[in-house]
Amino acid sequence: MVKVGISTASLYGKLYTEQALEFFAQNSVDCAEVFLASFSEYKEEFGRELQRVKGNVEVYSIHTLNSQFEGQLFSRSPRQYADALEIFTSALRVGSMLGAKIYVMHGPAQMKYTKYVTNYAFFGQRSAELAELVQHYGMMLTWENVHWAHYNHPFFMQKLRAYAGGVCLGNTLDIKQAAQSDTTVDAYIQDMDGNIQNIHIVDMDEDGNLVLPGRGCYDYKALFQKIGAYDGAVMIEVYDGCYREAAELIESYQWLKKTIMQ
Repeated sequence: MVKVGISTASLYGKLYTEQALEFFAQNSVDCAEVFLASFSEYKEEFGRELQRVKGNVEVYSIHTLNSQFEGQLFSRSPRQYADALEIFTSALRVGSMLGAKIYVMHGPAQMKYTKYVTNYAFFGQRSAELAELVQHYGMMLTWENVHWAHYNHPFFMQKLRAYAGGVCLGNTLDIKQAAQSDTTVDAYIQDMDGNIQNIHIVDMDEDGNLVLPGRGCYDYKALFQKIGAYDGAVMIEVYDGCYREAAELIESYQWLKKTIMQ
């Protein structure tokens, strides 16, 4: 059965991570993605605080502020890689404490206006190593399509998996990031090739502006027809400019849950 939830990233800038998760618990949100947004949030003490406040909320996935260390996970410098790996492992411990099933990966950023050639052999091998570490903590590594990162075009995953040695690499499909990449969601669905484990959902109005689910005209029914059989999670992940009051986020969640479950 599809799980419907909200990412704490949707409250980034309005509430701290622990406050957002507690807010979800207080408002009977079934499922959440926890966005660990600071170095102090990768510590076990913070994991225990999240355990305390989450109530009955299922933490399905975790996400990190990738600019802090994810780029260095793909560094060729052994020292940079070791330092980043230490932070990454700390984040995974917190995810494990929360019972998360998914780790959402952005990977290195790409500078605008710079032509990049991705070394797929290196990226694939390093992704496999990281995925095995993630599995050790009871989760699956999922690459997310992101317009400012290496996975900003279709065929990335097909090429990456060719060098991953058969290690399972999942995907998080983000529909707003697809739009920001000037790429169709269909193309990313095809590239992910049945490996979607997590979906970041927004809505869009007739002008393409991002809004809360239920306030736009995005065709969710068509989206799920294209994806096919799916039993992962659908997470509302919106920017804080998409709404004013946190209560609006809960209303959107309730609308989406009712819509998805029909």
